[in-house]
Formats: sequence, C-alpha cells, structure tokens
Amino acid sequence: MKAWPFVKRPAERGSRRPDCRVTSPTRANERWSLDFVSDQLANGQRFRILNVVDDGTRGCVLSSALTSIPGSTVARLRADAIRERGKPQVLLTDNGPEFTGRALDQ
Repeated sequence: MKAWPFVKRPAERGSRRPDCRVTSPTRANERWSLDFVSDQLANGQRFRILNVVDDGTRGCVLSSALTSIPGSTVARLRADAIRERGKPQVLLTDNGPEFTGRALDQ
C-alpha cells in the first residue's frame, strides 16, 4: 500500500491583525501624539524631552526637558496640558514604560 506524499504549502506572508487605518486629523484636539527624544549634555549627563504635538494643527502642545521623566511626571504634564488646551479625543503613544504605567491610567 502506497502512502500519499505530503505537500508543503507556502507560508502566508503578512500580519493576521485586522486592517487598521489611521486617518489624519483635521481639527485641533482631535489627536495628540506623545513621544520622547533622548540626548546627552557635553558633560555626559543624559536628558529626555517629552514632546506632545496636536496632529490636527501640527502645533506643539508641550515640550519638557528633564533628566528623569517617570510615568507620574508624564501624567502631571499631560493633565496640565489638558487644563490649558482642552482634552483631545485620542492620545497616540508608543508602548514605552512611561506610557504603560498605572500613573497614566487615571
């Protein structure tokens, strides 16, 4: 009795995640993007800059340079910006530790 040969199918390429389209905002406070930039001074001391940009107006909502920016500081700075500019519909961040902590959940 002969066995049937196994046929290998080519692996599917691409992601199995749902197709998620990111639209460009057209109004102020529709979406804010938060991100960090790191650098160091001439003496070697490192610092980080938190930048918050309103994607609808392309304006700078907040830019804060500190040597240490824990999640609680990010939450405080975000709350200050919301008090000053109003609450955005969407906050867009990467999954960095400053953005995934419990301090920002409040």
